Amino acid sequence: MSFDWKKYLELAKKLAADQGDEASLRSAVSRAYYCVFHLAMMKARSNDFRPKDDAGTHDQLWTLYGRNADALCPKISNIGARLKRRRVKADYYSNINKLQDEVADALLDADECIAMIATLPRELPVDVPRSWSVH
Repeated sequence: MSFDWKKYLELAKKLAADQGDEASLRSAVSRAYYCVFHLAMMKARSNDFRPKDDAGTHDQLWTLYGRNADALCPKISNIGARLKRRRVKADYYSNINKLQDEVADALLDADECIAMIATLPRELPVDVPRSWSVH
């Protein structure tokens, strides 16, 4: 039985409820991001997306969504990249201004992104090749 990645968002919301504990708030941001990342990756893999290598897997995923023309895919890409930036701050920065706001925004972004992923047509995202032009 495979893990239900939405459980990470449930955990994030529980952690966020403990407003006085900075470690819980930081962990909430991280869990919200990883919920979205794994759901987006599962959707992409179902359409034969394979990251080129292990380095930069997260950026490759958000770039994939951004290259798709469907209206939702670039939105998913933007939210995913924004959540990743928040997750990096939560995991690596010693000081975060307005951490509670970051948590609230991360949870809202995660809910929105999960809803968009769920409504994508089955065939999306497509691993659209990059186009290069020579001038």
